[in-house]
Amino acid sequence: MTVIEQHQAANPECLENYKQNMLLLTDTQLNELTGISSSSWRKSRMTGYILGVPAPRHIKFGKSVRYRLADIQDWLEGLDQNGKEGM
Repeated sequence: MTVIEQHQAANPECLENYKQNMLLLTDTQLNELTGISSSSWRKSRMTGYILGVPAPRHIKFGKSVRYRLADIQDWLEGLDQNGKEGM
């Protein structure tokens, strides 16, 4: 049994949390989730900003682009009531 398999056997909830955090979303899925247009998400990858605030990180697989659900959730939590970066 590998170290990873031993860890998963000892912590089955860890694997489930890992799967949820690694869920990858497309521009279209982000549009449905946030109400922000797919074209705005595409532009944000060039400018680094979306709606005037720093954009969340993205991942490229060849020509495909995806966003981790965990990164989007963190980004949304970091916005204040006015849609600007909080704190």
